[in-house]
Amino acid sequence: MKQIPLERLESNIKSFENFIKEVEKSKKEISLLFQGDMKNILQNFDKKMEEYKQFISIRVSEKIKEYYHSIRDFSRINQKKELEKYLERAIIEEFEKLKGHIERDIEEQYSKALSNYLLRLNAVIDEVKTVANELFGINLEYFRSVGGITAESKFTYKIGYDVGALEIDPVYFTYFLPKKFAGKIILKRILDRVDIDVDRNIGRIRYDLLTRIEESFSEFEKDMNFKLQTMYDTVKELLAKSIKDYKFDRDSFEREKACYQTLLKDIEKIREELEHVLNMLK
Repeated sequence: MKQIPLERLESNIKSFENFIKEVEKSKKEISLLFQGDMKNILQNFDKKMEEYKQFISIRVSEKIKEYYHSIRDFSRINQKKELEKYLERAIIEEFEKLKGHIERDIEEQYSKALSNYLLRLNAVIDEVKTVANELFGINLEYFRSVGGITAESKFTYKIGYDVGALEIDPVYFTYFLPKKFAGKIILKRILDRVDIDVDRNIGRIRYDLLTRIEESFSEFEKDMNFKLQTMYDTVKELLAKSIKDYKFDRDSFEREKACYQTLLKDIEKIREELEHVLNMLK
């Protein structure tokens, strides 16, 4: 880098600073495109959500109806307790079958969007490296990284109807009815909970996935920003050192030049004195 004239080096520094501003602008534009991809992923999920809810609701309702036949001779309160416990088991079973598929589908879409984002971002980073090399002869080392959804899931199921402290459980009113009719009311009440609980837990899955995506991308973006900043800082440090070396070399040269000039004067003076002595000896 020392072969570059100081004036040109200073001009290149200004050019590089302007270039970095354009890089940051491009990075923001790329980030906005990625956010658009994330929005599309969630919209696709929301379109499928009704299909997921309907599928699980039908499956769970069929299981509950079938299970009720095995407990219809139980007391009213035990029917209610057993159906509520079975409702929870059935919903979790059906969700667990589908949840893995949903998560893999979302992660696949996220990874694809992230790869596209990384491809565009690496093009910007490669440009930084190229410009740094062309302007200053600096070869920057940089490793590229990719990742999927790295944040851990915090998802938990929420199922069941909690009777409030001042609220009377409707099952108690069934004691005024024949057992056959009472059983139908208890069963219907549980079946009415199916859509509510399925909808609630689909929403919880959506929220969990959205949170994980946002946290994962935040960590990824933080890592990318750190690496880009490291590249900028590396260039700045090398440039600052080069300018310092230039000034140091120039000052050293001026000092050495003055020293040589003084030495030449002394030599010239000695030569004149020698000539004078030689002339006196002739």
